[in-house]
Amino acid sequence: MIISLLRSPTYIYRILRSDRDLRRFQTVAKWKTQNPEFNEEFVFDSKLKELPRRTLEISVWGNDSGLREDCLGGVQIGIDSKGERLRHWFEAIKHPDIRHDRWHFLLNDGVA
Repeated sequence: MIISLLRSPTYIYRILRSDRDLRRFQTVAKWKTQNPEFNEEFVFDSKLKELPRRTLEISVWGNDSGLREDCLGGVQIGIDSKGERLRHWFEAIKHPDIRHDRWHFLLNDGVA
C-alpha cells in the first residue's frame, strides 16, 4: 500500500451545499507523498442569510489501489454538526469577514 500511495495523487474536495445548489472545488493534487500538506485558501461567495442553511463538506481523496479513487476521510461542518464543528460554524456565521482557521478530525467513513 505504501508504494501505491507514493505513486498516486491525493487531493481535497470542498463542497458548499444548500437545498438548491452545489458548489465544488478541488485542490491541486499532491503526488509522491504520504503526508501531503494543503495550504490553500478557499472562499465561497454566499449571502449571509443563506449560510445557516448551508453545509461545508471537506473530503480527502486518494488512489491507493490503482483502480479507482478512494475517500480517505472527510468532515462536514454546518447546522447539523455537533461540538467543536458546530461552534466553528456559528462563529463563521457570526463573523463572516474574518478568517476562521480550525483543525477538525477526518472521519474514516467519509463525510459525516
